[in-house]
Amino acid sequence: MAIEGGDNGGGAAAPAGGGGAAAPAGGAVDLLGGAAPAAAAAAPAGDAGAAPGGEGGGSGVPGAGGDPDWYGSLSSNADGDSASNLDWIKAKGFKDIDGMAKALRFAEKAIHDSGRIKLPGEGAPADEVAAYHRAIGVPDAPTGYEFAAPTGANGEPMPLNTAMLERIAAVGHKLGIPKAALEGVAQEVMAAELDDVAAHDRVQQAAADAWVKAQGQEAAAKIAAIDKAAGILGLSRDDMVGLRNVLGSDKALTLMARLGDGLAEGGIIDPGGRQRFTVSAAEAKSELDRLKADPAWVKKAFVKGTPEAARYDRLNDILGQAAEAAALA
Repeated sequence: MAIEGGDNGGGAAAPAGGGGAAAPAGGAVDLLGGAAPAAAAAAPAGDAGAAPGGEGGGSGVPGAGGDPDWYGSLSSNADGDSASNLDWIKAKGFKDIDGMAKALRFAEKAIHDSGRIKLPGEGAPADEVAAYHRAIGVPDAPTGYEFAAPTGANGEPMPLNTAMLERIAAVGHKLGIPKAALEGVAQEVMAAELDDVAAHDRVQQAAADAWVKAQGQEAAAKIAAIDKAAGILGLSRDDMVGLRNVLGSDKALTLMARLGDGLAEGGIIDPGGRQRFTVSAAEAKSELDRLKADPAWVKKAFVKGTPEAARYDRLNDILGQAAEAAALA
């Protein structure tokens, strides 16, 4: 049974021997397995009984119904609301010092085996606090916390905000948060962030679908203009998603469509048809190399009349003009 506060427990009185006097519950009899010594079993009801093994002297009973001599060494002064040591020993039914020692050893072992640890009070020494932290699973250093990257929608691990997690680990270690607890909270926070991102993405995707629908018959041309602008500017899919999430689908798509309408592979054309800046040969080559890495794009580039074919021709024209200029120089 659990033992708290130094008590030895309690319960119903166990029969002593084969039907003699009832042994005090929670005393040495319980520790010995419920069988009282024969001498105690033979004692009349109400008698304190002789010491186990027939021992007399200081541990015996000075007279019928009297207390053992060693009771005299116990304090009879009550400790606040608690019983005095003498009354507590009497209530527990200890008949000799050996029985009390067995009970104390049993209590000590039960406390030790239960894994209980001392909770440091305010102003406790550093070594006591450190021992408590080790017992509850606080790492020796902030680097002992481990944060697993959550999995994204594509099945790949998401990049972690290392600086933020290092700060969280430092605070967790300072406050004495157990390893499993802090890691569990961090995982839940990251999962919640992913849920927020997914929810925002669904909202923006719905807005993008509504934008396309609103373009009516011009939708295909608008999308082609957006693709052209993204290609010339070298924007990746992640760049486009970031732009959409920052500006919102409606603004981002409208901006890119207008930009694409005013872009040519050789530069940006203002409403008067004048070229405002040009793409260098190096930039054209870099763009062409990037596009050639996409087999699907290359396949479309060799189909006459497609935007991909027009872009391919314009980039090659820029390279050809640069080569001619270099030959004449």
